[in-house]
Amino acid sequence: PKMKLLLTMLACSSVLGLQLDCTNCQWLNQTDFFGHDYEKHGPVSKEQCCQLCVADPKCIAVTYNQGPEGPDDQVCNLKLSSAGRRPSAGETSLQVRSNPAPPAPAPPITQLPLLWQDRIAQANLLLGPPIRNVAGTALVAIVSINTPCNHFGTEDYQLAHVGNGYLATMLGSGFDYIAGVFNGGNVTSTRAAVPSPLSRFSLTSEAESFASGLDLQEMSFQTLHNYTSMSSWPTLLPAGSCLQRTYAHQALKHLLVVDVTCNNTGLPSRNITAQGLPAPSSQMEVVNTTGDNSRSIQCTLYRTLEAEEPFSNQTLIATCQPSSLSNITIIIAADTIVRQYFVSTRATSIDDDRQSDVLGYAQNLLRNATSQYPTPESMYQAHAEACDKLQIAGLYVQDNLKVAQAINASLYSLRTTVRSDVTYSTSPGGLATNGYKGHTFWDVATWMWPTYNLFHPALARAILAYRENRRTQAALHAKANNYSGYMFPWESALTGAEVDPAKGTTIEEHIEGDIAFAFQQYWQAHRNQTWLTTAGYDVIHGIAQFWASKAVANDDGSYSIPNIMGPDEYHGGVTDSVYCNAIAQYSLTTAYRLASTAGVTPNATFLSIANNLRILFNSSTQTHPEFQGYTGDEIKQADVILLGYPLAYNMSSQVQLNDLNYYATRTNPNGPAMTWSMFSVGYRECNESKLAANYFHLGFEANIVGPYKVWHETIGGNGCPNFITGAGGFLQSVWAGYGGLRIHDDGLHVQGAAPLPNATALTLAGVSVFDSRMTITAHSDGYTVQQTDGESLYLRGSKCMALTMGQSYSFAATDTVIINPTAC
Repeated sequence: PKMKLLLTMLACSSVLGLQLDCTNCQWLNQTDFFGHDYEKHGPVSKEQCCQLCVADPKCIAVTYNQGPEGPDDQVCNLKLSSAGRRPSAGETSLQVRSNPAPPAPAPPITQLPLLWQDRIAQANLLLGPPIRNVAGTALVAIVSINTPCNHFGTEDYQLAHVGNGYLATMLGSGFDYIAGVFNGGNVTSTRAAVPSPLSRFSLTSEAESFASGLDLQEMSFQTLHNYTSMSSWPTLLPAGSCLQRTYAHQALKHLLVVDVTCNNTGLPSRNITAQGLPAPSSQMEVVNTTGDNSRSIQCTLYRTLEAEEPFSNQTLIATCQPSSLSNITIIIAADTIVRQYFVSTRATSIDDDRQSDVLGYAQNLLRNATSQYPTPESMYQAHAEACDKLQIAGLYVQDNLKVAQAINASLYSLRTTVRSDVTYSTSPGGLATNGYKGHTFWDVATWMWPTYNLFHPALARAILAYRENRRTQAALHAKANNYSGYMFPWESALTGAEVDPAKGTTIEEHIEGDIAFAFQQYWQAHRNQTWLTTAGYDVIHGIAQFWASKAVANDDGSYSIPNIMGPDEYHGGVTDSVYCNAIAQYSLTTAYRLASTAGVTPNATFLSIANNLRILFNSSTQTHPEFQGYTGDEIKQADVILLGYPLAYNMSSQVQLNDLNYYATRTNPNGPAMTWSMFSVGYRECNESKLAANYFHLGFEANIVGPYKVWHETIGGNGCPNFITGAGGFLQSVWAGYGGLRIHDDGLHVQGAAPLPNATALTLAGVSVFDSRMTITAHSDGYTVQQTDGESLYLRGSKCMALTMGQSYSFAATDTVIINPTAC
């Protein structure tokens, strides 16, 4: 009877060694297990959906979309939990395994150290649950599968990650990802997981975990342990306690570090054991192992299994770490404070600072780092100081902790995925996951990059270098498709070749305009002449050549762009997508206007095509139809509304408002996160404050999940985790929507800066333009502008004035000012 009951409860599972038959399962029809998605596969059958879950030990349940017909038909959603059961037409669900026991709740804030309490109050630390002992827990192999989103990690860590833009790890996963490291040929290319014991390092049962926290300022994951059954922590490290910190070193990019400090003051001696468990990877093979017994170092040289393209090579990855991580004893003498750290290094054959002897380089990195910083305090201090330099820029909200946490968590997700000395780009799931296989899309240029451009220009510059370094492939890709100039692929990874497995989306050629628009904005914000003449203009010009060869002349002298897909992926192969034509127009006019500045003769054909490109407009409804023949059916995400922001297309406020209202009712409410943030920015521009506030909240509240405020692609924790595309869109709703920042040819515009909804002030610190930084603070009655460092700047409002360093200038809430380096 018990066996029968268990089989009924789990509906379809393997119990006590019984073999599963996925053809005879008790599916729950018209039912969705809402949230907790971690992978999506399709199109597949119901039986295949079941088999995918059975084959994955971490899969608890599935929801299968079986109709009505649409873009998500025959899609299998693998889930970490069957919680959230709800009626849903066209969906059927199946529970395969029992739900895991939930982690223990985090302790009350009042029981935490005062330092943690202060950081929580400042939204610089996010409090999470205790971490259960993982000693001896088996890890399954990481398989290379064709899936949009794939992440690992124990339930306790709640998808928390650490990273420095070169390497990143999801805590509890047992592996790292490294910028630019992929495995698989062409469309099977996916970010390769590197075994990493420190990403799954924990103290064992002698020291009980009390609480954990993700420190967004010092960019580290911290866990408080005690071995004396304390119920509260009067100080950060009282007697009988240990503090464990895990971080990807911000100054020394090749390092992942764990340090442990235990305070045994007034207590007898004891030993505490710890262990780090790497996850095996099926994406690489071991080439060589070596060690340094005198320093207890173990190094391994891996090689990915398959190169991305015939002209590229397999990547070598070297890792070095202490040789005893699987079984560590921390000896704590009586009445002492013990500090110990564990350092792991990574080096690859495709690093920007690569050396021919990859294994030797990783070994030297470990030796040099521990010699330069011989104590845990000195190692962490170097990391924290590098983090402080990033914190010069920030977005600060007063009197709204919830929004402040969302902002800081979003900035953290962007700062951990790229860095200035790494010229690889990132992906919708950031560096800590292989969401969308780690590939680079339009997401970077349109959604993430604008925040980098204004607040972290060195990071923005590195992202542009990714495209600059792949111009040869872009030219070959254009030629292969019978176009001219540069045609950057919809999805790219290491080489810059097209690696999109879904052939229907390779015509999302708006990415060419998205890239050109980012290059244009970099020039507008920073006016780096050397960059423009050596690399920047060539990319802009090459993309203009592509559009000129793509456009088709009509009998009336106008031009159309056929067979293209805009951001709305529900409609492909269309003609005259309004967004695509508008951004193509910008690409062409920018190439024409900047030619003389770059020392190139302007191409009059670019201007002629741009001026005659069809931008569809319905004069009766005073709206822009999405494309030729659009009938008003549902769209996936923000598309036409992007004409208002970020494109600032020349149209009246009333037309912009009409577009917003029209597409608000036609956009999938379960679409990607960043869409609603763009509605918020647009409605703010149209002075619709109530609608702007509503969409501002809709832009993040349902997509940030768990104690560590992890972004998800769609509402309720669905879709790709660590979805930093959503983070980028949300941050733009803060600094562009309410901060009022815009970049134009004549400089930085500040227009109508105001506090965020339900807050009293908004401060944009470290706004970086023209080799200078500024702070802009908005209150209910107006805003102030203050230059904090850099070159001479001039402000034009009702009059022109030179800015005096450190002096605040006040303006009414409705005022617009322009800041640039041109003297009055």
